[in-house]
Amino acid sequence: MTPLRANLSLRRAGADDQQTVLDYLSDFYAESGFKLDKSKASHAIGQLIANDHFGRLFLIDVDGGTVGYIALTFGFSLEFDGRDGIIDDLYVAPAHRDQGIGSRVVDLVTDEARKQGLQAVHLEVEHDNERAKKVYFRAGFKDYKRHLLSCRLNDDNEKRSR
Repeated sequence: MTPLRANLSLRRAGADDQQTVLDYLSDFYAESGFKLDKSKASHAIGQLIANDHFGRLFLIDVDGGTVGYIALTFGFSLEFDGRDGIIDDLYVAPAHRDQGIGSRVVDLVTDEARKQGLQAVHLEVEHDNERAKKVYFRAGFKDYKRHLLSCRLNDDNEKRSR
């Protein structure tokens, strides 16, 4: 890993940043082999930007240029004693990886979570993504050996596949 000597900061995404986030999200999904409905994704990005109740969407800036984004969404957990959050997405463009950016971004967003009064932060990572898991374990995340199960409630295709 190349040490990061750059000036790194998180910047709250605004309405003018919606397309930038959508472009990064498209790259993230393409890289991961996921299908993306850009219209639905754009709507969700707009909601997260416009409503502080849902969470925070940040652009990752390094030396004045944007290199990715991170989404922290809010929820509530009895198990974790109150308000919690999910790092819903963290994406750093390929040309900027292996520089310590991801680690620093996770530290910054967990600091933001504390400022927001969250009791815990969760995230989802692919089982075979050892590179990402190293970043998260260094930041204090633990594997509770559970599976995240999801059910899309308003997707006819999802209902038919059951």
